[in-house]
Amino acid sequence: PIDSTVDLDISWTVAPDISNRIAIRVWDLFGRMLTVHSADDGQYTIGAPDLEMLDAGPLTITIARENIEEVPFTDGVVKVVTRYEHWGYFDLF
Repeated sequence: PIDSTVDLDISWTVAPDISNRIAIRVWDLFGRMLTVHSADDGQYTIGAPDLEMLDAGPLTITIARENIEEVPFTDGVVKVVTRYEHWGYFDLF
């Protein structure tokens, strides 16, 4: 269970590639979503006021490491985003 009146601290192991970023998504049963992009520095805190905007009940949290690269082609470059994502299922009260 996650208490919506308390800040939620999220932490992960930092990747050696400094060009990564972290995408954190939190959504409730009715599809209300909070999305944050963070540096890959190992921690982020979602404030209680943000959590309180979501409805109590089932909650899904995903944390994804994104690597953005530019791939050259003969006519220019294409920006490519690769992701590695973890999913978690919780109860918000």
